Amino acid sequence: MTKNLVTVNQDSKLLLSKAKSLMGITKKLLEEKKKVLVDDSWIERLWKWADENDIPNCIIIQNLFGGGDHGIPKDKNKLLNLSELVLENNKLTKLPKEIDNLTILTELDLRDNPNLILTEKQIEWIIQLKKNGCEVDIDSNLLRQEEINPLVWKDPDTNLIWQVEIDERRFTWEESLKYAKDLNTKNYAGYNDWRVPSIGELRSLGNIQLRVSWENHSNWKKLNWNKGYDNPKSYSKKTFIKKPLLKSMTMEYQACWSTSISEDIKTYAWIINFYNGDVACIDKELNDCSVRCVRS
Repeated sequence: MTKNLVTVNQDSKLLLSKAKSLMGITKKLLEEKKKVLVDDSWIERLWKWADENDIPNCIIIQNLFGGGDHGIPKDKNKLLNLSELVLENNKLTKLPKEIDNLTILTELDLRDNPNLILTEKQIEWIIQLKKNGCEVDIDSNLLRQEEINPLVWKDPDTNLIWQVEIDERRFTWEESLKYAKDLNTKNYAGYNDWRVPSIGELRSLGNIQLRVSWENHSNWKKLNWNKGYDNPKSYSKKTFIKKPLLKSMTMEYQACWSTSISEDIKTYAWIINFYNGDVACIDKELNDCSVRCVRS
């Protein structure tokens, strides 16, 4: 009797172990099936977008330099292993969000789509492709976006485009104007319409409401000091500028010239010191300020 009970217990344990194993396999298969269904979903949406925009099923285009695939393959395996994506001259205005699933491209051609607008995520996708060695051909107006061109930053609050890395020299007011002209001569970052900003434009870079120099500094500091960003390069250890430009605040003291001249004293111009939040008016002959140029 005891022997039979032992045998039954062993059989029960074996059956329970097999059941658990089968449940684990079933769960894994269901997860894989779910994953495949999700993948199939983005592929179907990508194909639908291609049809809506008259993008061919990967045809061969002949030109002076030979032939090449043009379009998006309607075969799942070919799409998942796609290495060259050529969407040149398709009159595109946008790309589908599913496009960034194509991560092994070695060539991407989006030229001659003058009305194309990329989302931030798509720009990040292109940047990653470039880092992976992908050859990217797109129109210059897209290449000059801040996310691709680290020399400039477009403020989403004002749509102004700002110089990111600035010269560490100090300038007089007249020298600041010449500096902007020099940037245009050099076609800095691909642009030739740089200028010294107005005081209003410069103030828009503050991450908070900056302080006019004759206001009560102690009261302003009490209310706003903790809103500044920590910056070990600053003598005050705080910086009051929008975060995308924080990395360029590398000097111990950095006030910037504006083109705005004092209404009372014409030999004075307005500046902003982003290290203590001061908006002040100083003698234009002082060579004590930096320049951060802007374009509209």
